[in-house]
Amino acid sequence: KAIIPEVSFDGGNKFYQYNAAELHEKGLPIVRAIVTKDKILVAGQNPNPKNVGETKQLVVKYGKWKDIITLKNDDIYLGEAKL
Repeated sequence: KAIIPEVSFDGGNKFYQYNAAELHEKGLPIVRAIVTKDKILVAGQNPNPKNVGETKQLVVKYGKWKDIITLKNDDIYLGEAKL
């Protein structure tokens, strides 16, 4: 199923589940995921990097699973993990 994972933009101190409109308004990177029985596929993008070569590290969480992803420029990130 498609989900909006919890995402931290400050190294894991606070987590949010923003919809696309909220992310756009705040100028934040977009992160979405698809969850199966035992796997998660995470997709992310920073659509508005401020500088060439900009990277952003985000902590992504779903249930007990948590990982750090790195977004570079406006490249699309895809990652798969076991839950």
